[in-house]
Amino acid sequence: MTGGFMKSLLIALTALFLFSPATSFAGDPNFKIAPKFEAAWIFSKGIAAVKIGEKWGYIDRAGALSIQPRFDAVQLLYDPNELFSEDLAAVQVQKKWGYIDKKGNMVIEPRFDEAESFHDGFALVALNEEGCSKYGFIDKSGKYLVKPIYDFGGNFSHGMANVVAGNQQGYVDKQGKTQMLGRFSEVTKFFEGLAAVRQEGKWGYVDVTGKIIIKPQFEEFIPGWFSEGLCSVKANNKRGFIDRNGIIVIEPKFDLVGEFAEGFAVVGIAGSHGYIDRTGKMVIQLKYADASNFSEGLAKVCVTPLGPWGYINTKGDLIIAPQFEKATDFSEGFAAVRVGKKWGYISKPTN
Repeated sequence: MTGGFMKSLLIALTALFLFSPATSFAGDPNFKIAPKFEAAWIFSKGIAAVKIGEKWGYIDRAGALSIQPRFDAVQLLYDPNELFSEDLAAVQVQKKWGYIDKKGNMVIEPRFDEAESFHDGFALVALNEEGCSKYGFIDKSGKYLVKPIYDFGGNFSHGMANVVAGNQQGYVDKQGKTQMLGRFSEVTKFFEGLAAVRQEGKWGYVDVTGKIIIKPQFEEFIPGWFSEGLCSVKANNKRGFIDRNGIIVIEPKFDLVGEFAEGFAVVGIAGSHGYIDRTGKMVIQLKYADASNFSEGLAKVCVTPLGPWGYINTKGDLIIAPQFEKATDFSEGFAAVRVGKKWGYISKPTN
């Protein structure tokens, strides 16, 4: 099942925040908020989640606490639009998840075993009964649209949320009614109005009405999703891109690809990574051990496995030298980076 429920990234469960020996770094890293946090995440809507001691809270762009650290865990997602989506954020208190507003007020009391961000006015939540999780949807008052009855689920997008019910998959609409249940063997979340669906072992794409837009023809383990009008596909064990008509516009010749962001996509061949533009032209050569999407004109890269990380611009120029053990993408002009055992925030260079 792909495109389903995105698990919240808990600090205790991810190697992202494992400590390692202190690292020295050369040059001015443009620190705007000094490294002093046990963990830190990207800015969204003017605030960012940080861990102080054993608790999570939020800081503003000046580094001052805007929400006191009192949560056992917070939802950490890579897309800044997901954080405080529709002005609410999922937080964990005593092993249960609830929702706070941007002032830190508990709007929906913690009572869920899992909780996702709000989309289209609804959020995916789960309750665990005898070791088995069941998924449902709540509105912003905490009232159920659909009680936890599904075996799996995804966020709402374009008015639909993908769900699993036993051996059937389909969608729930904003009225709580099922759509396309059992029509396809697998379904995924809608991106840019299209969702990948599997039929007779092949992947294709449908719109929100269930109309097949791109007939099932692609052999994928994990299907791609549309971003900036293009979607990755696999053919002859290589990856390329199709447009919304299903036409291959970038020939499959890469071992791996990422989604397009700001006009560029990460591609990889034989363990080396670079970037292509929307025409498929290699605009930044394959020379990185790892690389991320562009965000606000910069992308984090490393030349050796596991770092250190630095940042390049869309021309491939090294803007911030590799010096950080861990780093996030830039969001709202800041990126969270780790130096030694502490996290802080750097800003984008001004020149």
